[in-house]
Amino acid sequence: GFAVVADEIRDLSTGTQKSSGSIMEALRLLESTSDKMTESITTILKLISETLKTIELVNGSVGTIASDSKQLGDEIQVVDSAMKHVETSNQSMVDNMKQVQDIMVTIVKGVKESEETTRTMMSKYDETAKSVSDIESVVGKLVSELGTGGFMSVEDIQEGMSVSLFDQESGKEYHTTVTLVKQGNVYIPAADKLASFLGDFKNKKYNIHIIVNNELYIWKDSRVAADRNTSGHYMLVLSSRPEVMNRRKYPRLAMTNSCETLIKGTAHTAIGKLVNISAGGFAFAVRDEAFKTAIGKEVEIKINAFELLKGEKLTGVIIRSTDDDGTYIVGCRMPEDNEDIMNYVKDRMK
Repeated sequence: GFAVVADEIRDLSTGTQKSSGSIMEALRLLESTSDKMTESITTILKLISETLKTIELVNGSVGTIASDSKQLGDEIQVVDSAMKHVETSNQSMVDNMKQVQDIMVTIVKGVKESEETTRTMMSKYDETAKSVSDIESVVGKLVSELGTGGFMSVEDIQEGMSVSLFDQESGKEYHTTVTLVKQGNVYIPAADKLASFLGDFKNKKYNIHIIVNNELYIWKDSRVAADRNTSGHYMLVLSSRPEVMNRRKYPRLAMTNSCETLIKGTAHTAIGKLVNISAGGFAFAVRDEAFKTAIGKEVEIKINAFELLKGEKLTGVIIRSTDDDGTYIVGCRMPEDNEDIMNYVKDRMK
């Protein structure tokens, strides 16, 4: 009986040892598993922490996105409002363009009507110009007759008037001014050039032209004499009444060339602009008060960019000066008619 019990105890002890080994093995496995679980839990906690941070970042980003989305919505609203404003403006522009178109149609119509009116006026102007020309021709003849047998005479001559002498034999000419009028006699200044021009003048005859206001007085077959009682001068022997030519018979051509002017006998110069020119005279505009009281004075003018004269200067006597708000319109008469200018004007007025 003890043997059986001893065997049972031995078997039980062996089984216990095996169980203890199994338990120890299980405990080792449990410890290993626990370590792994702890490591996994640590990893999970770390991941959870990182996830929380990511969630916080995402929440911040979502907030930023929400704010940006709101701002974007506001901007879209502004753009939408601007688009509506542009649409309204475009409509206004279309309306304005329509008004401009209507105005342009009216203007074109007005221009056409104005063109017709201008043609009518030009026709009337041509008729008037012809009438004026006819009147001037009649007046010219009348004035010429009055000069030859009427009341125009040497008594009209004043100091400062322009004089031209034409030698009947040689055809040479000399230009000067009247410097003295005494007891019905007219005198011009003696000069070396004049002495050379006259030569032996005792038996010579001259045609003498003197500009009187707007007319040209012409004495033919006249003489020049030395007057012992008036030194430094020559006397013009004007025995008969003059022929008188109205010098407004020439057409005037409007021009705008710049010009350089000089009041002769002074150093006063001024830059002006040509207004018109004819065979008998010219007019220019200048802003210089010296021309306000210059009527009767002799002026010299150089017209720029005027190929006809090739840089030569023109001389004339100022017969009028009109003040146009500080700009003086100065009209001048040349000592004699210029045939080249006459042809130039005619060619450009055809």
